[in-house]
Amino acid sequence: MTQVRTAFKPDRIPGNSSLPDPSLSIGRLERHHAELVNKTWVWGGPPKVLEFIQYVLATFPSRCVYNKLGEILAFTIVQPWGELGMTWSKVSRAGYGAYVVRSLVNDTLEAGDLPYGYPEPGNEISIKMYDRLGIKWDPSGFCYWINM
Repeated sequence: MTQVRTAFKPDRIPGNSSLPDPSLSIGRLERHHAELVNKTWVWGGPPKVLEFIQYVLATFPSRCVYNKLGEILAFTIVQPWGELGMTWSKVSRAGYGAYVVRSLVNDTLEAGDLPYGYPEPGNEISIKMYDRLGIKWDPSGFCYWINM
């Protein structure tokens, strides 16, 4: 069983909406990016998970930053139950992870939904990024994932 804290953001995340480098671009992940997500996601690996990720990428919003060669530098994805997750950044502390989270949180709010996520307690990078972005922690406590 894994204990996770619920994070939510009831209002827009202020900040620059443009990328810091003009050679970078923002986009969405496509179904063919599922292998990368499957390799980088903590729950990834098995073929059934890859199938799930392909479905999610074809159906739900995502954000990613591409470099000028078309390589993915960071991404985050809305999962079927509304959670922002599977967040990954190729370069730690470059701000790309925060950029994709900010972009998708703000778009989720504009669509009338409440963005939320479950960073795992050991994922200090994500927890600190959420804190810097002003994302609030649910005061009612923790949720639990049951590993089967």
